[in-house]
Amino acid sequence: MMAVACMALCGATSFAMPQPDEEDYDESIRKPIRRLHPERERAKAIKQWEEEQARKAAAQQQGGAAAHSADPWAESGVEVPDGKEALYELLNKDYSLKQYVPDGPKRLQWVDEPVSASMSDLLPHFDKNGDRYTPRGTTMKQSENAIYFYFVDNGPLRLRVQYFADDPLNFSEMVFTIDGFEYHYRPSGTQRGRQGTRFYWETSDEALGTADRDLVYALTHCHWARVKLLGANGIDHVKMFTTGQLEDFARLWQLYRLKGGTL
Repeated sequence: MMAVACMALCGATSFAMPQPDEEDYDESIRKPIRRLHPERERAKAIKQWEEEQARKAAAQQQGGAAAHSADPWAESGVEVPDGKEALYELLNKDYSLKQYVPDGPKRLQWVDEPVSASMSDLLPHFDKNGDRYTPRGTTMKQSENAIYFYFVDNGPLRLRVQYFADDPLNFSEMVFTIDGFEYHYRPSGTQRGRQGTRFYWETSDEALGTADRDLVYALTHCHWARVKLLGANGIDHVKMFTTGQLEDFARLWQLYRLKGGTL
């Protein structure tokens, strides 16, 4: 009888004992788990820092405080964990855009610089048809897509654009994106036509002048570039220039200058 009562009493006592929170209890080992609480640790660190700053301010008012340290962990009497100084330095670094703009890319603008290449270095890269110089391998066929510089002896530098596809574009404006900056170019006229029942061609062939100096300089000195031909019906054609095509722009500009051409 007494044993039964004892068991009942023990059971009731066991039931009444407070249990650890379910979040802090591991059923596999039946032992409480100590969990980290980053927010609590952070709040604790902030509170300690504020108390230390208040203590220093009070000491300064009394005239016996040392100079204020830029490091909130310094002179606190608390051992600084490894890496805390480096972390604090990173958190307080100036990451504003103004710190990086001077090192970033800049919009290329016209510079009247001397020619650095020789005629013998440049000529092998071009086809000569009469007195006309074009990049090697390019043609003026309407059935080929191409964008390039060319010139005729004693004539102006010209930009030729050839578009050929099964959709009409009717472009009247081009936007060059060069090293991340836009340069707009609007030809004065574009020729259009149709080949067979399926394909359409459009060409622009115009002399470049003083107003195009920034575009010419950028195309001949850039790291990367693409062009977008803006279509009349919301359909655009985008072309990414290859490294070889950018080199052709630069070399033809040098050849044009060597033969007395100017913008």
